[in-house]
Amino acid sequence: MGIEFVFKSMAALIVIIIAANYLIKQLNQLAMKSARNIKVIERLPLSKTSSLYIIEVVGRYYLMSGTEQNNEILKELNGAELEKYIETAEEQENKPEWLTVLTEKLEKRKQS
Repeated sequence: MGIEFVFKSMAALIVIIIAANYLIKQLNQLAMKSARNIKVIERLPLSKTSSLYIIEVVGRYYLMSGTEQNNEILKELNGAELEKYIETAEEQENKPEWLTVLTEKLEKRKQS
């Protein structure tokens, strides 16, 4: 049980970690290929355990809620709602992130 054993053990551990990382990446790519018809367009976290999602399923868009215990489609989004979302998203892309956060906080203060 000398230093040689320690080096061999460390080398074996490094090989195992690299192989596991490669395998996980390959499995993730395989899983992503199988979900071509479902896309998460946007996710808005509401708390640690719940979020709202806009998803696309075979060309149709849905507003969905998700928690640790339950996932539920709240409504199907129609054309007008999608256009409004796209306009809002385009406006958000043109603003710096700090300006978006500041604007949201100011709006919340006005409502209070």
